[in-house]
Amino acid sequence: MLFIEHSFRPVPIYDATRGSFGFKESDLANIRSLPLYRKGSYDLPPYALVTVAYTVTSFVTTNSPSASTALLFNILFAVLLAEKIKDKEDL
Repeated sequence: MLFIEHSFRPVPIYDATRGSFGFKESDLANIRSLPLYRKGSYDLPPYALVTVAYTVTSFVTTNSPSASTALLFNILFAVLLAEKIKDKEDL
């Protein structure tokens, strides 16, 4: 899976698999102190558990005959929480 922003710049994927990242205000304030996943590699493993931070922008559009409002999802960053979620079949 490749995360790309609308402007086609790579989206940082921070690796929180080794540490105590807990979604506290201090964790989020220091998100850039987490290491980048595989030093900036953007391919995530299958079944990875991630959190994606994004903003949503709505705007009026004339490009669609069925909708007058469009949404744009701007991905800011992702946080890798676990590389693989295991099932009973994986044990």
